[in-house]
Amino acid sequence: MRINNYRMLAYTLIAVSLINWDYKRATPNIFPIVLVALLPGIALLAATFYRPLTARLQTRGVATLVILVSLPIIALQIIK
Repeated sequence: MRINNYRMLAYTLIAVSLINWDYKRATPNIFPIVLVALLPGIALLAATFYRPLTARLQTRGVATLVILVSLPIIALQIIK
């Protein structure tokens, strides 16, 4: 997976969480659900700019792990 794809995935996680927060702001206890996507999105975005981690991010195992973690998080944000 290319670094730009990781950045787009990180932007997607951040955007989906902030959109979810905006639409459901009046719902009680929505902030922990928003943080489930916001924190991994910020961490993934930061990792793409940190040179020692970019080589690790391009391995197949890490790409699979990131996708397997990110897709359920995005689904949670859409469903909740």
